[in-house]
Amino acid sequence: HDRNGSSCSGPKARRHFRATTFPALGLVALLLSSSVHAELPPFYSLGPAPEKDVYAAGALYFSAPRYSGAQATKSTVAPSATIILTNGFFADVVNGVGRNFSTDSRFEFGPRATIGLGRDEPATLRGLGKIRNTVNVGGFTNYSATERWQLQSSARYGSGYHRNGLLFDIGTSYDIFQQGPASVTAQASASYADRHYMQSFYGVSADQAVASGYGRYSPRAGPQSTSASLSVTAPVHERTLVFISMEYTRLTGDAASSPYVQRRTSPAVEASLAFSF
Repeated sequence: HDRNGSSCSGPKARRHFRATTFPALGLVALLLSSSVHAELPPFYSLGPAPEKDVYAAGALYFSAPRYSGAQATKSTVAPSATIILTNGFFADVVNGVGRNFSTDSRFEFGPRATIGLGRDEPATLRGLGKIRNTVNVGGFTNYSATERWQLQSSARYGSGYHRNGLLFDIGTSYDIFQQGPASVTAQASASYADRHYMQSFYGVSADQAVASGYGRYSPRAGPQSTSASLSVTAPVHERTLVFISMEYTRLTGDAASSPYVQRRTSPAVEASLAFSF
């Protein structure tokens, strides 16, 4: 599908509906109020400018660890939606609200605001306190080196106990197979966090040590995780796409050494059905 809703071919077709694999504007609370802690997708790829404004809706299934480093997993089912306008504006609560200011089809860049997921306080983290959901501000830059290969980066600020954590992500995606709207895509990325983010999600302060029983731990800024994924997009109707992805994330650096990390490597599965109007 093209971003105006008509059929098309080319490596960007899958990316036009990538955002629809996450909750809709008025229903995102279903995901955020659940116990799933999935690091929100750091990258947002738009593709060629649409000829007309695009509106899409559908449904998603998502399964991920209860919190970063948790052994237990939890699944979520929710509606989904996205908006992409001809002026470069895009809006999707999870993937972000922002604008692409590039006029060169090889580049995408601009500001973006996203939701920074917090963390609840299950029995295994009793005494560490709840981390609230916040709004992250930042930006994104993508470069299409070829028709199938894209380099990606993003920055997000505002997560953690004091809403001052910073994440910087770099990654790459490659369309292994591309024919019309059908594609098979591989992606790899690395995430770096400042000490505020690391302390919130992996550290143990003196007060938390007393309340939780964990030893005091002060992680440094640095690598947080690496991820690799394989996704498949397939058309099931003229205006409807199915998306399925399996992702593996491995905690690295001081994040992996946190005293309450139970599993360093964890899978996440997502599937969605998207319909363009």
